[in-house]
Amino acid sequence: MTMFCKVVGGEASEYTVTQLRDDNPTVSFPKNPSNAVMAEYDMYPVVEVPPSYDPDTEIIVGYTIEGAGTTWTQTWEIRSKTPAELAADEDAIRKASLSIEQTPEAMYQTLSVVVQTLLDADLLSPTDLTKVSKYYRDWATGTSYIVGDIANYAQGTYKCVQAHTSQPDWTPPQVPALWTAYIDPTGPPTAWVQPAGAHDAYSKNIRVTHNTFTWVSLIDANVWEPGVYGWAQE
Repeated sequence: MTMFCKVVGGEASEYTVTQLRDDNPTVSFPKNPSNAVMAEYDMYPVVEVPPSYDPDTEIIVGYTIEGAGTTWTQTWEIRSKTPAELAADEDAIRKASLSIEQTPEAMYQTLSVVVQTLLDADLLSPTDLTKVSKYYRDWATGTSYIVGDIANYAQGTYKCVQAHTSQPDWTPPQVPALWTAYIDPTGPPTAWVQPAGAHDAYSKNIRVTHNTFTWVSLIDANVWEPGVYGWAQE
């Protein structure tokens, strides 16, 4: 948007077309008044200039509009930072550095939160899930889980298949209706086991062994036996 100024007594101040209309309510201005029309009311376009300064050592105070006749230019007022301001900047940088230099435990917790956020947003591919498995949160009692949540328990990793709030005797291996073992699609094939239902069905690209052959699931929610439907032999 173009900047304009109003010149009164040789002094310019920022001015808008809206102000022009408000100050002249009896005048019918076109939607976009020309420079010639605006000049009749001592209103002129301003040449806008980006500020040139060193943000590490200087501060922008403001700007004025300088010029004469019909030519006016934005002029920035810049001053040097005071010793106190420079010291405050250094302190802020130091504190930011300390927050980045976390302990291993704090960094682990931070990464765990990031991973869970990505999981909740369904932004991790099966390969990604495998790479970040060590950052999955551990299963815990009294926790609300939703479908798709992934948690570590004992030596295994599990995916929630039914929303629930965990209880002490509802550990992932004990309740297949709530959890299914997470299978690494990039790892070696595992022996095929007949799924009990949708909750432990095989996902697309999962590899299994069955009847001496290795098979790859072609579909999600695969509950069929390899060789019957939904699988391709490698």
